[in-house]
Amino acid sequence: MIHSVVVEDLDQLVFNTLFTSFDDNYFRAAAVSLKSIAKNYNGTTALDYYCFVPLDLMSREQEFINLINEPAKLNIKFVNAAGFNELITHVSIDPAKWYSTSAMHRLFASSLLSSDTAIYIDPDTIATRDIAPLLSLPLMGKMMAFPEMDRSIQAIFPGQEGRAYFNDGVFITDLTYWRENDLENKMVDYVKNNPTPEYPDQDLLNIFFTDVLYPLHPIFNGLYYLTEYTNFAPPIILHFIGPVKPWNSPNVNTYFDMWHEIDKTLTA
Repeated sequence: MIHSVVVEDLDQLVFNTLFTSFDDNYFRAAAVSLKSIAKNYNGTTALDYYCFVPLDLMSREQEFINLINEPAKLNIKFVNAAGFNELITHVSIDPAKWYSTSAMHRLFASSLLSSDTAIYIDPDTIATRDIAPLLSLPLMGKMMAFPEMDRSIQAIFPGQEGRAYFNDGVFITDLTYWRENDLENKMVDYVKNNPTPEYPDQDLLNIFFTDVLYPLHPIFNGLYYLTEYTNFAPPIILHFIGPVKPWNSPNVNTYFDMWHEIDKTLTA
């Protein structure tokens, strides 16, 4: 059972560094995501929230901060990795897909962030209630993520059915492990020397982190279409995985309504 925790001081938190990655197409969606985090954070000191963005968005940091308007809850900072700008020239993504090369930016977490650990949260998510259980969750292993239900490990590890495949929409990770094992350079080299995987960021993280994975409870990455969560409280982090998003489709359930209600609270 996940109990509600009221965090009065950051000394009680395991994590104070969060990050996400997005481009212009997800600019407002990311604002909704961060607004929902702020609305469901009761701590007394602002969380550090880093937005990994392409160069063309760097000048819009203040616009984004003003849109969310939660300075007491979130210290928002736009950052860009030079390595990302070069890497995406080697990545080919089907234009019909709902994601873009911006997802690859998360591969540079260990150089863009100075912390030893961090929580990644996709921009197509919302927090539905108190996030203290996520922020105070003990770190287990080197990568904590929810095992994916819709994709087989066979896609990247043929013949190795026993290995897990995780969804990287929400993950908690040990960045010291990244640095000690030079994982950024190894992932970059893999991208440059191999065909682009079907799900570039997620497949790549699985290739390098599946063996050090510790499963994350689905309450922290609730994939909206797997269950209606009828008769249960909603997941702490709700993930609008796949091409159907609240902002591009008719409302299909109460969670789409939740997203639109948060969107209405943005200041512009």
